[in-house]
Amino acid sequence: LEDYEVGTNGTLFSPQGGLRASLEDLCPLVRTVAVHRVASRPAWVFDPAAQNGDTDDGYYAVYGEGPQIHPATDSPVPGVKLIGHHGEAYGLYSGAWHAPDLDAEIAYAITGSPEG
Repeated sequence: LEDYEVGTNGTLFSPQGGLRASLEDLCPLVRTVAVHRVASRPAWVFDPAAQNGDTDDGYYAVYGEGPQIHPATDSPVPGVKLIGHHGEAYGLYSGAWHAPDLDAEIAYAITGSPEG
């Protein structure tokens, strides 16, 4: 690591677990995970009375065994349940989500963020 030049190869540190995939590749992947009954059921739900976690101001309130779950009543897409995962690394903001009630997936990637 002493010869590593910052910003030359982010893959070395693999914040994405080493996954190399296009947005198109992510849609069937997130569907496969989200339709699995273990992943699609809540394994953790924030309980303010029990103080059992941190929700980042209420955004992360339910998780399955791996993916985040946004119930339809608390979703960034009002009224639509979402199961999936956000990504953030090196100025990239991304995510892949399955909407079971719509039988649809969405994957996105945004770069060039001033915060990145």
